This record gives sequence, C-alpha cells and structure tokens, in this order.
Amino acid sequence: MLTHLVGARLPATPLKKDSDIILGETVIAIGHPYGYTDTVSAGIVSSLDREIDLPTGGKLQKLIQTNAAINPGNSGGPLLNINGELIGINSAIRQDAQGIAFSIHCMTVNEVLDDIRKNAK
Repeated sequence: MLTHLVGARLPATPLKKDSDIILGETVIAIGHPYGYTDTVSAGIVSSLDREIDLPTGGKLQKLIQTNAAINPGNSGGPLLNINGELIGINSAIRQDAQGIAFSIHCMTVNEVLDDIRKNAK
C-alpha cells in the first residue's frame, strides 16, 4: 500500500486538452474493478465524441471510446496517456460487447467542476 504517502503533498496530474487527444493514442485506465485494488489496464483511444444513452433516459456526450479494460469498479478512475496526463474519467462500458469502454473528457469534468464552484453557496 501507499500508506507512506498519507498526508504528503503530491503534484496534480496535468490535464490534456480535448483537441490534443489522438485516435490510436495509448491510454492507461486505473481503478478497482470487482474489488481488486490498484488495477491498471492499457489500450488505445478508439474514437472521440461518442454519445451513449443511459438507462435512466439521459445521455452522456463527447465521450472518449477506448478498448482499455474498464469493468465495474473502474468508474471514476483516471484514463491517462503515456505521459501521465489525465485525458478522461472512466465512466461506462458497453455490456453486450467486449473492449468498448467510455471515459468523460477531462476538460468536460473541469467545466462541470468550475460551474459547481461558481454556483456553490
């Protein structure tokens, strides 16, 4: 475990601009699928600007599609490029397929966080 880092001030992970993400770029997904801690998988950016329908009736838009193994428990984990830059947040998989997973662009996440900060009371 990384208990020696508790309380340590670590540098922030740099964010990669949407326009700088390249099809075929190598990516790394980090998470805790099925309770297996500290799991890393690699893949490529398969497509950009994907849209998926949610079971609740909503939509997720402007997604990064990857073939990096993202399983239940990886959601919320980072999708990094090989330079360690954050490009997305792992968010969904296509359950009836293999190797189709989606991440929310980090800049979209950043915009939402900015809105929350501005409107927080």
